[in-house]
Amino acid sequence: MLGLLGPWLHMLATVWTSGSRDGAASCFAFAAACAIAWKRRLSIEPCPAARPAAAVAALGLFVFLYLVSVALAFRVGVSATAIAIVALVTYLCLGARTVRSLAVPFGLLTLSTPIPGFVKDWVTVRLLELVAATTAPVLGLFTENVARSGFVLTMPGGSVHIVSDCSGLGGVLLFVPLAVVLLYIHRPVGPLAGSVAIVLSAPLAFAASWGRVVITGILVGRRSPLAGSAVFHEILGTCLLIVAGLCLLWLCRLARRTPSPGRVES
Repeated sequence: MLGLLGPWLHMLATVWTSGSRDGAASCFAFAAACAIAWKRRLSIEPCPAARPAAAVAALGLFVFLYLVSVALAFRVGVSATAIAIVALVTYLCLGARTVRSLAVPFGLLTLSTPIPGFVKDWVTVRLLELVAATTAPVLGLFTENVARSGFVLTMPGGSVHIVSDCSGLGGVLLFVPLAVVLLYIHRPVGPLAGSVAIVLSAPLAFAASWGRVVITGILVGRRSPLAGSAVFHEILGTCLLIVAGLCLLWLCRLARRTPSPGRVES
């Protein structure tokens, strides 16, 4: 099994060691999936597979698609088919009840899938356009003569260049699995409230990145020496991300519902 899934694990390791923020998000999602699955191992109650013949046929199909994806170096296909193979093997060995009990780990494994480069580039550009379009009028409240030219905001005190790191995509990719983990910790969670928390995790991460651009622009407009400090820039971004994380934690705590009397969550 590990030999078959070796290319998938090697692909993930390559993404994780790339130093990118989406690689860190993928690593977090995968590690969280493994940790939760390991924790739930004691509560697993094996049962026979209801339709083993159909599952074996599906497994053969996904193994074929997996090998084709590996041959074509199609990362999304490799990851998706590998997760399907793991789910089907789990179903055949331990039954449908076990697969359902491991829904959260399988969901996190799905979130660990690297997004295609062309999708990442397209989303990054759209987010940068949103950052530039919304930052310019906000800076106009604090300084005069703010001009926007593409991803550059110019004002009397200097200019702000909105680069790819300002898109907030890395934070979004991290906050979505983080929301899933926090909801798991605070279970039982209402389906609607949990869904709202997961959906809101993305704009929270984006807001943290956008806030850093706005604050930097204000400092540039006032000719503050902190505006050109890379160290301050990183500290500011980290602090805003922590604040957004605390807001996400609060949302996940709100999503928790009181368990029924006599019910124990595993």
